Amino acid sequence: MAVSLLAIGGMVHGLKWHFLISGYNTMSPEKKARVDIEKIARLMGIWSYVNGGVFLFMAFLSWRQVEVSMLPAMGFLVITLILMLIRAQKYDGNLYEEDGRWKKSSKIQMALVLGGISLVVLFVGGMLYSSMQPVTAVMESDQLTIRGMYGGSYAYQDITEVKLLDTLPTITMRTNGSAVDSHLRGYFNTRELGKIKLFVDTKLPPFIQFTRGNTTVIFNLMDAKTTTAFYESLEEALKNSEP
Repeated sequence: MAVSLLAIGGMVHGLKWHFLISGYNTMSPEKKARVDIEKIARLMGIWSYVNGGVFLFMAFLSWRQVEVSMLPAMGFLVITLILMLIRAQKYDGNLYEEDGRWKKSSKIQMALVLGGISLVVLFVGGMLYSSMQPVTAVMESDQLTIRGMYGGSYAYQDITEVKLLDTLPTITMRTNGSAVDSHLRGYFNTRELGKIKLFVDTKLPPFIQFTRGNTTVIFNLMDAKTTTAFYESLEEALKNSEP
């Protein structure tokens, strides 16, 4: 993120590659003449440099093994993006009438842009909120069901092994899932077990591990006591399901 943002700022502002600016690159020469492209490029450059610096600082903290949430940086990125888009309208003369008033079409265009950004923010925010909620696992009569993103149902008769772990295997890569602070959901590669499926809060050991076929699943619940009690109940359910 840091490299991408700093590169965008350097190309648009430093190198003056204005053709990279969406909307401006498709304007007719007449419309381009009514745009103060230098000020827009400078505004985009400042936005890119500032946010690139924020993510560079986050990368430094990660390198120093300082645990820090990415949410403030992402929130700052979105807020400053909205402010930049609003400010940039000041430099586009195509949006105004001769007397300086906004054109009706410009108001509609701006509303659509801000509405689209708001929808994206709400969607991403909802996904983040959902991924940070405690894992919900239910033992039904013949299967274990883990609810939420990447969840699924696992028949007791298909589960071949269940363990209670004090620590997680070493995670090397997230392949298809979400990782928000200590909340991991989805598929991850590990050094010891290869590809596994996680539904965990890494700060709340222990963890329940079970295997179904070639799939290893690890999950935990809202606290250590609840996870341990669930593990014991799951062991009992598996014994009772044996033929």
